[in-house]
Amino acid sequence: MKFNVMLKGMNLFKLSLLLLFTSTANGQSIDPDTDLWQSLLTSYVKSNGGVDYIGFKKSEAKLDRFIQTYAAIKPKAMTENKKKALYINIYNAMMIKNILRYAASKKININSSEFLQLKINDIKIPGGNIWNGEYQINMAGYKVTLDQIEHGLIRGESSGELKLLSVVKLDPRIHAAVNCAALSCPRIREIAYTEENVDQLLDENIKAYVSSEEHFHKISDNKLFANSIVFWYYSDFDDFAQNSLKLKGAGSYLASFLKPETKDLAWKKKHLVTNFDDRNKISLRLSSAFEFDYNWKINDIRNKK
Repeated sequence: MKFNVMLKGMNLFKLSLLLLFTSTANGQSIDPDTDLWQSLLTSYVKSNGGVDYIGFKKSEAKLDRFIQTYAAIKPKAMTENKKKALYINIYNAMMIKNILRYAASKKININSSEFLQLKINDIKIPGGNIWNGEYQINMAGYKVTLDQIEHGLIRGESSGELKLLSVVKLDPRIHAAVNCAALSCPRIREIAYTEENVDQLLDENIKAYVSSEEHFHKISDNKLFANSIVFWYYSDFDDFAQNSLKLKGAGSYLASFLKPETKDLAWKKKHLVTNFDDRNKISLRLSSAFEFDYNWKINDIRNKK
């Protein structure tokens, strides 16, 4: 009875602190509210990967609440799949939040044509860019940037204490899931990642990505247009292919995900295996076999065809 009276008199902030203390005192983490994130994705992310930023702006308080649930997580006790799922979710949520935060700081109206002309790689914030500047969140007791989440925790490049929270074995399929808010990014899914579905979704993503005419298409008999992500992270694909799957390299790995209905399927498979296996970035940059490119314009639904 006394406890109920005490709770009744507390404001929401004090109650949150009490729940957080009780949870951590028992050695248990409070899981991020995936249902909350799912509700936002259902409302504001389309099946083609377009993001309704006007809608997210209206629900920014709800987005903030989801991000804040990461403060109490304890990744050290999580499985690899759970880490991957939760880190992909928070990266994608934080990227949207950073866009909204930047627009507000520059007094750019979300409804304006100026907003639709934003190029993600041109965004500068205090301390750097949108990935490594002062836009941080509290996660598991640490202040982290987007770069620290992607490269440190998901790709396993963290050092020091953050290393203990990172995914142990790099899964290059994550490059078709982590969304940088640009049109050339592999689409953000309208489905929240969970420990149970992350493996299936990552497989779906990479298959859709490499099979897409938007991201990979035949220019001529000797040249393939390729999304720059496979160039930037070439070693992730190539090393995993050779060391974990005993394949010849990145080309064989990516070719294995091409869907049967992919346009120019046989040609793409042969071209990737012949020209993308066991290379280095210098030779790829100079190669006449590929044209790498990336569209950095914001992936707002109004910019999607």
